[in-house]
Amino acid sequence: MADDADHAAHQADLTEVGLMEAVAGIRDQLAGTGRAVCGDCGAPIPARRRDAYPAAVRCIGCQQHLERRDL
Repeated sequence: MADDADHAAHQADLTEVGLMEAVAGIRDQLAGTGRAVCGDCGAPIPARRRDAYPAAVRCIGCQQHLERRDL
C-alpha cells in the first residue's frame, strides 16, 4: 500500500514531467513546430492535430490516456 510519502513523490514526479512537457511545448510553439510523431508511443501525429495544436507532442490517444490517468 502506498503511503502519503509515496503519493507525494508520485505527484512531484508528475509535476516535473508536466513542467518539462510544458516547456517543450512552449518552445515548439514559439518555433512554430510540433512533433511529427508521438513522444510516448511513436505513432504519427495526424496533420489535423498538428494544425489545430502546433505544439502537440502526443497523439490523441496518448494525450487522452494521460489526462484520464491524472484524474
